[in-house]
Amino acid sequence: HVTQMQQLKSEELLVKLNDVWGAIRSTPEEKLRQIAQYKRTLQPKQLARADLPHGRELYNKNCGKCHKLFGEGGAIGPDITGSNRANLDYILQNIVDPSALVGKDYQTTTVVTTDGRVINGLIKEENDTAVTLQTANEVVVVDKQDIDERKLSQLSLMPEGQLKDWPQAHVQDLVAYLAGPRQVPLPGAGPVYDEAAKRVDGAIEGETIKVLSASGGAARPQPMGGFPADKWSGVDHLWWTGAKPGDKLTLEVPVREAGKYELFAVMTRARDYGIVQLALDDHELGGPIDLYNDPEVITTGPVSLGTQDLSAGNHRLTVSIVGAHPDAAKAYMFGLDYLYLGRVTSP
Repeated sequence: HVTQMQQLKSEELLVKLNDVWGAIRSTPEEKLRQIAQYKRTLQPKQLARADLPHGRELYNKNCGKCHKLFGEGGAIGPDITGSNRANLDYILQNIVDPSALVGKDYQTTTVVTTDGRVINGLIKEENDTAVTLQTANEVVVVDKQDIDERKLSQLSLMPEGQLKDWPQAHVQDLVAYLAGPRQVPLPGAGPVYDEAAKRVDGAIEGETIKVLSASGGAARPQPMGGFPADKWSGVDHLWWTGAKPGDKLTLEVPVREAGKYELFAVMTRARDYGIVQLALDDHELGGPIDLYNDPEVITTGPVSLGTQDLSAGNHRLTVSIVGAHPDAAKAYMFGLDYLYLGRVTSP
């Protein structure tokens, strides 16, 4: 890891890293103080109360133009889906001091033209006659005859101070979303729980979904009114018990009209629930989902399983038991509150 090698404080190693990897420098004391200040309000209990859909909205407005996350966003900066996002220090250092570590592919080039224009961007293409730069807002092609000065900058194209003057709750929402393991719906885009009806309008309820097969154990409805820590649509869910790792539960998902849909699932979490892998028509939907929670029995909330092009008719959702959290009671249970198909319309 580049940061760990930097902490060895070897000047010779630092020179080699800058030459091979990109621009690397220590974070100034002032920014370290800012990071420490943010960390005091971003502890696990505070992040657990964050509004994740709002965090996604903030991400789209402030980060998504340049960075891809969960398959959505721009390609100016690196795709951060596989980065060390669960590490709070990693997130804060990259937001507060984005120029501390800048890979070669993302070092900014400053071009001054003969007519006085100053253009900062990433070199996307270069030939004998022109240089193509990706700025924060557009792609600019500059004729080499018009370049008066050109310099490789040590600064990231990502601006500093993006969280300055943000309300504390907004910072918590963004950081919690960035650190999350999976996509969540945008505000108003996903399923909405109706307090009066005690259900989600338009949901495919787990307790009424057709069970096609179970290779182990049995699946049946279970009333959830006795668990006050959360709310289940229809106050019920589909409860699969008696399964073991390797067992599969297959459910029928009806689609009335062909189109592109964002598929959401709400599942149950408890101390004796397993880790599951979901698949639609034999295509895996993201990575494994850990349903362990202790001590309360709660739901996952709406989990986005991505957008799917679906034909009209019946589809198959397969739930595979792949393991359990180390602290879980190894009963490998699974509960499905509901599925929800949100129609995706072209802008």
